[in-house]
Amino acid sequence: MPIQQGQIVKNLIASEPVTINQVQPLGTMVSLKFTGVNTNKANTMVITTYEFNALEVLTEEGTFNFKGVINL
Repeated sequence: MPIQQGQIVKNLIASEPVTINQVQPLGTMVSLKFTGVNTNKANTMVITTYEFNALEVLTEEGTFNFKGVINL
């Protein structure tokens, strides 16, 4: 399943999971706008499609799962 806006993923930055705000394909690269779940700091990053496919979805914003992430 491709990463979509509103999902919370890990492995984008080492320090915390992030909420994806926008995904924009750029050929062999992907531009992501995201906000840190803990710090609430927004940022933008351009990564390869290989790195993009390696991101792990933890949950979606506003939902609960048993992986230990709650986002209200």
